[in-house]
Amino acid sequence: MNVQDNNIKWLHIYVIPYISTSDIYLQKNIYKIIMGILPTNSLLVKYKKTNDSVCAFCNNNEELLCHLFWQGSVVQTLWKNLTQFRIANQINIQITMKKVILGGTQSCCSSKYKNRFNTFMKIFIYLYNEIKKALSIVPNVS
Repeated sequence: MNVQDNNIKWLHIYVIPYISTSDIYLQKNIYKIIMGILPTNSLLVKYKKTNDSVCAFCNNNEELLCHLFWQGSVVQTLWKNLTQFRIANQINIQITMKKVILGGTQSCCSSKYKNRFNTFMKIFIYLYNEIKKALSIVPNVS
């Protein structure tokens, strides 16, 4: 995803965390995703907080924001299933990498709900990933 894209409406994107939810935890994490500072394994390696930049979902690729929320095989399955559900139920929501990571930029009421849904999907993916990481370091006590 090219952040230099002239079609990105940054003024709309910067307010998405605040209009899509009133929960401060969600706002903080969506802001971190938009700014590219959410602590993925790749970023944690850069800041010497961990030694492994591999994605906790697939254990194959480097865990970058785009991989974690869009390109990874696990989340691609999630987005594919969501797309099939959307088509089957005639729900008019386009799902693209830019919209998933940055959010929608329209200022209409339906966009607010799409951004709210997108916010919860991203937090679900992020929390699921964090739980998976935490469980992988818990020693087996059996």
